[in-house]
Amino acid sequence: MGDSDNLLMDECAGTLILKTTSTALKRQLQIICLILLSLPVCGQLRQYVFNRLSSREGLASNFVYTIFQDQKGFMWFGTANGLQRYDGRKIIRFTPPPGSDEYLPPVSISQMFEDKRGRIWVRCGKDVGLFDPATFRYRRAVISPGTEVHPRAG
Repeated sequence: MGDSDNLLMDECAGTLILKTTSTALKRQLQIICLILLSLPVCGQLRQYVFNRLSSREGLASNFVYTIFQDQKGFMWFGTANGLQRYDGRKIIRFTPPPGSDEYLPPVSISQMFEDKRGRIWVRCGKDVGLFDPATFRYRRAVISPGTEVHPRAG
């Protein structure tokens, strides 16, 4: 083998080294790009939609004292002027017909929660009652003085 053969082999070896280096570099760039492209996806797993509701949208009052979401997904608002339900599109006010005791009066709702049967327990000042969202009927609950009731009893 002459010097020209060694030079050719060196050039071939140099080319192999360059190809190997460029392949490794390409691989690293691909991994970096993959990581960078996946970052925005990980950061956007949860998207929340916020709608501002007020008396303009139909709430009976802008003073909302209690809010919860029931098993069916409805949002319930206890306001200074009674109970309202929001289904994502419209607000329903529960206003009683005059002289009826079967409906929730339009008074300030300070607390409410849903029991296992889907009924809504409502506290209006010192009064406590049960509201049935299926029939829209309300009845006062009788609680004996001195009897301790757990807040999540149902």
